[in-house]
Amino acid sequence: MAGDFEQLARRFCDFCERETSEGREAFVAELERHLVTLYGAALELLPADPPEEDAPRIAHEEWRAVYDRVAARLGAPGAYWLVYDPFVEEAPVLSQLADDVADIYRDIRAGLALLDRRPAEAPSWEWRSTFDSHWGRHAASAIYALHMSP
Repeated sequence: MAGDFEQLARRFCDFCERETSEGREAFVAELERHLVTLYGAALELLPADPPEEDAPRIAHEEWRAVYDRVAARLGAPGAYWLVYDPFVEEAPVLSQLADDVADIYRDIRAGLALLDRRPAEAPSWEWRSTFDSHWGRHAASAIYALHMSP
C-alpha cells in the first residue's frame, strides 16, 4: 500500500514543482484530481511503527517556491473562506489555496525524503500521521474550495 502511495506522492510533488504554461482551468482540474487521489490513498495507509529517524524538514524556501508557483497558476480567486471546526459556531477565516497545496507538498515531500534517505524504511507512518494531524485537513478544504471554484 505504501508503494502505491509513494507513486502518487511523487506525481503530486512533480506536479507542484514543474513549470507549465497550462491555463487555470486545466491546472485546477489536475490539482483537484491529485488531491482527491492522495486523500483517498492516505485513508488506505495502514498503521505502522514510527521510523527510526524523523523525516527531514523541508526548507521554508522550498515551501515558498511551491506556494508562489501554485499562487501564480491559480490566479484569482486564490483565497476562500474556511470554518476550521464545522461542529462549533465560529466565524470563517480567510484561507489560501496556495498555502494548502504548499503545506500538503511539504508533508508529502518529507516522507519521500525519508524514503530516499532510508530506502528500506517505508514512510507509511510519516504520511498517515501527518495526514491525520495536518495535511488531510488542508486537502479536504482545498478539494472543497477547488470544487466550488468559478
